[in-house]
Amino acid sequence: MVDFKENLGRYIAVSGRQLARMVAKKLERFDIGAGQYPYLFALFIEDGQSQQSLSRKLAVDKAAAARSVEKLARSGYVRRESYKDDARSFRVFLNPKAKRARKRLEKAVEEVLAELEKGLTAEERAQVKKLMRKIVENLPPIE
Repeated sequence: MVDFKENLGRYIAVSGRQLARMVAKKLERFDIGAGQYPYLFALFIEDGQSQQSLSRKLAVDKAAAARSVEKLARSGYVRRESYKDDARSFRVFLNPKAKRARKRLEKAVEEVLAELEKGLTAEERAQVKKLMRKIVENLPPIE
């Protein structure tokens, strides 16, 4: 019988929801939700990625990626450009607004992550990351 109070899935889900709430609160002044910031951070690493690439790298379905990119475009953080040979596919580029906000966004997310890791030793952080990576690898990819 599944112990609904003390199981790994529950702890992962609760921590994920709480982390999303904390990030959303930190980023609300930027008009960016917890679901949008990972796209910006992925574009900070490699600007001009396709929506499909972003979806795959962030492990979200294509519809969620489209909604998030659309919200970021409406807020002025990104622009979408269709491929010349396929008008249905888009590349996503950072706008100057996103580039100007980068350091403040990174600082806000770093503060939340520091809160998440508070009280953990460097060894414990490394161990948790290693174990969570294994858990994620056990899951089927999102299509």
